[in-house]
Amino acid sequence: MANSNTFCLLVLIAFISVIRSAVSISCYQCNSTDIENQFRCTEFMDTYGLEPKPCTSVYNAAYCVKLVGRYEGGLGVTRYCSSHNLGNYCNYVRRPGDVLEYRTCVYTCDSDGCNSSSQVKLFAYLICLSFLPWFRNLLS
Repeated sequence: MANSNTFCLLVLIAFISVIRSAVSISCYQCNSTDIENQFRCTEFMDTYGLEPKPCTSVYNAAYCVKLVGRYEGGLGVTRYCSSHNLGNYCNYVRRPGDVLEYRTCVYTCDSDGCNSSSQVKLFAYLICLSFLPWFRNLLS
């Protein structure tokens, strides 16, 4: 009896582990300073050639992040997975010795591939809206 209970417990733990890994979030993970993706990983990126990847390297990843502006000593865009909600905000940052301030924005979201370009989503939305009168005429 104890052996069958132990077996059932092990099967249940294995099942929960499989389900947990299957529901992990997938995010765009790129950096504009990466030579391979520097022209694809921009603020208003074209997602051609880039796909959201499962966030297996971040424990408990539940959020996708897009950071635009100053980071790691440079300027650019980075997209990555996070286990923390970093919020949505912009700051103006000036390094010691710099004359200019740089606008740095963080955008956090919680669905697969949501850290792509909002410009691309807006463009797709506008294209769909432009066909609306055509569909109305077709149906009438």
